[in-house]
Amino acid sequence: MIDPALEQILRGDEGERFCFFLREAYAEAKQVGHISSGPSSSERARLVGLAKQLSLLDEVSPDVFRWTPVGYELANVAKEYCNWIEAGRTLPEGMTPGLIAGRRVLDVGCSFGRHLVSFAANGASATYGIDLQENYLRLSRIMAARERVPVPRLSRAVAEALPFRDAQFDVVFSRLVLNYVTSVDRALSEMSRVLAPGGRLILRVDTLSDSLRVLMRMHWIGNMRSTIWQLFGIVNTLWLEATGGQLSVSARGRMYGQHSPTWPRDAWLRRQLPRYGLSPVDAAGIPGASIPGLVHAIKNC
Repeated sequence: MIDPALEQILRGDEGERFCFFLREAYAEAKQVGHISSGPSSSERARLVGLAKQLSLLDEVSPDVFRWTPVGYELANVAKEYCNWIEAGRTLPEGMTPGLIAGRRVLDVGCSFGRHLVSFAANGASATYGIDLQENYLRLSRIMAARERVPVPRLSRAVAEALPFRDAQFDVVFSRLVLNYVTSVDRALSEMSRVLAPGGRLILRVDTLSDSLRVLMRMHWIGNMRSTIWQLFGIVNTLWLEATGGQLSVSARGRMYGQHSPTWPRDAWLRRQLPRYGLSPVDAAGIPGASIPGLVHAIKNC
């Protein structure tokens, strides 16, 4: 859980600077395997000391630190948050102000809430988000407060069982969640159920071609766990597209207990959508429309 002292810093005037420090430290740890504090009189040393005080860093030897589990998670969030700030706090690909303004928007798999902030800043009448990680829901509230937008309505839930009534939303957005749900069929059914007639579904997925490119670039020797994971996802994708079902495995050390990675092609997704009362639509003119794995659909009236 996020410590109240950490939450206070993230909400306060120093929150953004602290996030940029965490991003820098994240990159350093990726490159050299640890984090150093620098000269004791430096601003960096102060921030390293603050991160240690907040239990984000462990000191393994003088001037050498490594992430704690919560520190690594927060640093990864800080990286994405700072990248989003530097990109101009933009909407995610596939979304425009015209799709959002005055509408009730649900983000399925909201992570730490940067897209919910973007939706609120672009005039959504109400924003909702679900995620499985309680820390992400806490961070979503913190980020909304930092960005001075209405706090979204948040629930801890899975895409296969959305805790909302039928036809509650005008827009349902989901980025990369379908790659990791245990049932693509149930998730699509639920997204359609909570979408009002005439409402818009926007899906962004990593596709089979994305996964194959990752596999070809990987160093297989010494990295067998990730290689096997990637190969399993490819086989699972082919099984999904052939049968509509998915294979599932248990794996320790990952976010959830059961895993069913898939990378469905957007063409396959478009063919499935009518089964759920959805009609694929042309997204021409919308940022990111040419990206493979971006699918727009309208709920049939």
